[in-house]
Amino acid sequence: MYKSLSFLTFFLLLSSSLFAQNDAKSKDILAKMSKNYRGYSSMAADITFTIDNPKAKVKDVQQGKVLIKGNKFKIDFGDQLLLTDGATLWGFQKDLNEVTISLYEPDPDELSPTTVFTIYEKGFESYYLNAGNLDGVATHNIDLVPTDKKKPFFKIRLVIDQTKLQIREAIVFDKNGAKYTYAIKNFVPNRALTDGDFVFNKAKYPGVEVVDMR
Repeated sequence: MYKSLSFLTFFLLLSSSLFAQNDAKSKDILAKMSKNYRGYSSMAADITFTIDNPKAKVKDVQQGKVLIKGNKFKIDFGDQLLLTDGATLWGFQKDLNEVTISLYEPDPDELSPTTVFTIYEKGFESYYLNAGNLDGVATHNIDLVPTDKKKPFFKIRLVIDQTKLQIREAIVFDKNGAKYTYAIKNFVPNRALTDGDFVFNKAKYPGVEVVDMR
């Protein structure tokens, strides 16, 4: 009995020690990554957004381009366009030739183009999962678990390029079984962008219907 308890105690201590080390490792990697991104004046990348919901038998893939500058972003999926100058949000539907205008009221706890790189800093515990490989690139795989258990998702997995310390994928695991994957490719830091790049230009879309919800 004594030996069994001693072995169990040793195992638990070892497990918690490894867990703490993994947690410290994740925080160190995320801090370095965040510092890396904060040093960029702007960012541009190709993005693939995948929704996979087996229960609802839904799988949808959208490919587009994203531009980011401070709290401004522009996501162009071809048939859909979403952009904000930090105060106003425009959503354009190509098939309807309609743009919806609303106030931009971001939730700092939700994943967005401007928060994906720093979302871990508040409301999450981070855990180093393992080292991996994505398309021939060595990666760190880190799980973010929300401290608020009322969130609709139970974790976000970040797949980070080990060398460049840049996010290759961000995967949101929803409690209903759905999975949302943001894959980032062709990342270009410090691209020359103007504030006008993040404002909807009606002149480019003749006859566009404007729905102002502000």
